[in-house]
Amino acid sequence: MLVTRKSGSNKTNILANFFLDNKAKCIYKNKKGRSRYIACDDLIVCDYHPNELKWAFVKYMYDIISKDPKVPYYKNIRFSYILPEKIPSIRAFSPERSIAIIFEDICITPKSI
Repeated sequence: MLVTRKSGSNKTNILANFFLDNKAKCIYKNKKGRSRYIACDDLIVCDYHPNELKWAFVKYMYDIISKDPKVPYYKNIRFSYILPEKIPSIRAFSPERSIAIIFEDICITPKSI
């Protein structure tokens, strides 16, 4: 899926909602809730700005969701950041896990990458 729009048009919010859906509300109510729109085992954000607040919130929620297998909203999911220079070979990814990678603002990446 390709999401393109001008700066400040809420692209990050839209993407974050695809990966979280109503999970924050479910955690607050200690319930399972419905599936995320884009359900994946590993969410990787490839970006030069990993401190963007929306992704920090998504990472925080993924950490909560994956922390305790005894809670009803538990999922075995992981969130991570990588710099564009550190994009691994696709062979580095496990075929046992579904992976989504978001390339955020990569247009500023040097051509050598």
